[in-house]
Amino acid sequence: MLSYCKVFCAIVAILVTSSLWSQSSNAVGDAFDMGNNCYTITSAQNWQLGAVWFNDQIDLSESFEITLTMNFGNNDGGADGMVFIMQQIGVNAIGDAGGGIGFEGFNASFGVEMDTFKNAEIGDPFSDHMAILANGNVNHFDGLNIAGPIPANQFGANIEDGQDHVFTLDWNADTQVVEVYFDCALRLSLNIDLVDVFFGGDPMVWWGFSGATGGLNNQQSVCISDFAVGLDPYHEICAGESLELGVVGASDGTYEWSPIDYLSSTNTASTIATPEESIIYEVTFTDVCGETQTLGTEVVVANLEFDVPEEISFCEGDPAELVLDLEEDVTVTANGDAVTLPLPLSSTETIDLVLTQNDCSASYSFESIQLEEPSIDWIESYDACDGEEVLIDAFFQDASYSWTGGVISDESQISTTEAGQFDVTLFLDNGCQKSYSTQVNIFSAPEAGLPETVEFCEGQSFVLSPQQGDSFLWSDQSQGSTLEVTESGIYVVEITNNAGCNGADTSTVTVNPLPQVPQLDDAQLCIGESLEIEIPINPDLQYSLNGQTTQGQEILSIAGFYTIDVLNGETQCGNSSFFELTLLELPFLDLPEEIAICEGEVYELALTNTNQFHWFEEELVTEVEFRQGGTYEIQAENDCGQTSAMIEVFEEVCDCDWYVPNAFTPNLDDINEGVGVTAECDFSKFSWRVYNRWGELVFEGASPQEWWYGEGPGDTHYAPDGMYQWILEVELQFADGVEARTATGTVVLLR
Repeated sequence: MLSYCKVFCAIVAILVTSSLWSQSSNAVGDAFDMGNNCYTITSAQNWQLGAVWFNDQIDLSESFEITLTMNFGNNDGGADGMVFIMQQIGVNAIGDAGGGIGFEGFNASFGVEMDTFKNAEIGDPFSDHMAILANGNVNHFDGLNIAGPIPANQFGANIEDGQDHVFTLDWNADTQVVEVYFDCALRLSLNIDLVDVFFGGDPMVWWGFSGATGGLNNQQSVCISDFAVGLDPYHEICAGESLELGVVGASDGTYEWSPIDYLSSTNTASTIATPEESIIYEVTFTDVCGETQTLGTEVVVANLEFDVPEEISFCEGDPAELVLDLEEDVTVTANGDAVTLPLPLSSTETIDLVLTQNDCSASYSFESIQLEEPSIDWIESYDACDGEEVLIDAFFQDASYSWTGGVISDESQISTTEAGQFDVTLFLDNGCQKSYSTQVNIFSAPEAGLPETVEFCEGQSFVLSPQQGDSFLWSDQSQGSTLEVTESGIYVVEITNNAGCNGADTSTVTVNPLPQVPQLDDAQLCIGESLEIEIPINPDLQYSLNGQTTQGQEILSIAGFYTIDVLNGETQCGNSSFFELTLLELPFLDLPEEIAICEGEVYELALTNTNQFHWFEEELVTEVEFRQGGTYEIQAENDCGQTSAMIEVFEEVCDCDWYVPNAFTPNLDDINEGVGVTAECDFSKFSWRVYNRWGELVFEGASPQEWWYGEGPGDTHYAPDGMYQWILEVELQFADGVEARTATGTVVLLR
């Protein structure tokens, strides 16, 4: 590690209010962070290009002094050097390698070149030199060469000596003078408006270093301490916070801080200050050039004070909130969560408040206290019966009471026999109160309204239905809302409504018997016969037959349903009986006189009234079968007589099959000499034609008996061997009518 960096390049976190005195870095290109605030700009390799930029901008409208160390390597024949740069491109900017020293290409920019290689074509002197340049220019012949070049070392010595060299840039914004020191010697001084001339009126710039190598190289590095830009003349901190104050001084120098109040040390380059009040500190020290300097800084301690109550008490259920009189820029957190005021309060708890203004915070512990309010087992409504007393109880320990229309007292109960709304307010010693309201409902006893007596006929029923009540208990221990009765007796019901009020009622039920009525069986008569029945004669009863009043003997000869009704005139109870009278006629046979059946088939004839038919001495048949033609007799009989019917059955042809050979040999050997149609049925029309392969008709037959024996057309010659096409067209006479059919085929003639 470089010796000067060992003195002041430690990484320390500094709490300051201006970005000028607090820097973080970004290495680009081949540059990298070595630690302890030291950066390698180029390694000892050819064609390296690197830069390091500090992420917070410098404000050129403020004065500052930057002091740091640079190491240009130990190769006197190396290249190319480094440049201190202020630019407005950004923290990722990088220029050209080689002779451009990583600066060439920046616009707008301000650069202090420290060149270790002579490029004669751009006006470099022989010695290691330095110059002030603008807008990325490295050509000393150009008008953008603002000052220099001059030897970097005041004696012209080589700066590629492996040693750390002190670089200081001092900018006085008031006098607009920039001074550059190298190893504590003033090398360049320039009176110029940096903001307008270099940066077009914008004072905010990034700053850092670039470096490059070309065909030659050197290990080039920069170290900058946390205090390289000097002691901030003003600090602002919050009460209870600390900050580090420090300067860049000689490693063997002395340091004296005053006053000593609230400092961690008073004779070191840096110290931790924890002031409890605003204060001005001064430090007298030996700087890196061996000179004694005195710098001062004002530390302002911001004390925040807010009027926050220690507690707020409120009754349970009452709205409560924390209200503070704060300025608009004050933010509030409660138990770690950001909140807005007023803050609603709903329970007993400790709330840790943090109030923040201008980055400073003040903490408070606030008590939210929810006071007990009276909570009782309150009944919101009472149901009672006429004459019952209702006791309303609002008891709560150590409470006082105010009932409707009354004064505050210790009476926690009241009683009433009247309906209405009753209100009470409970008061506690803590000042909390709560009101309750109840409704008293008075109900009358329910009235069933059952009839005193009920009378109905045997076989009927009656439903006893109370007019009031919500629950019921009958004398048979059933609990339905109604009771259906079918027997004589005394019936009692006890009823209760939802208010618990009770009532009772009684009904006497009489069930009258039904009068006796003649019971007759169904009867069956043959036509011409009649049925005699006897209707009782009773002066207390009225009889009717099919609605006609009657008594004594009745003669019936008409088929139908008959009803005998009887009515007791005193009880109005009636009874009925029913019977059916049917007339039986001779059996009727609705059968066809003739039936045609197909030869070889079985014909089935379904019969109705099967219990009346006879078939060849057989009884109770449902159908008969005909297998051949003939005359058949079917008989039917019942209790009133017998009838018969004759059926003529004819057999008919219902289908026809024929056959035509597929070859014949008319060679006069009397074997298979001809071909024709062989059929098992008769044709009402017949046509069989044979054609040769040219479609010429060679034979035509008008009946199955006409065969072809191989003659040619017109019987003038014999037909030649070969295959012939035939067509058969016929009409067949079937039982169900005439049917026309057509068939085709082939036959082969061989001699």
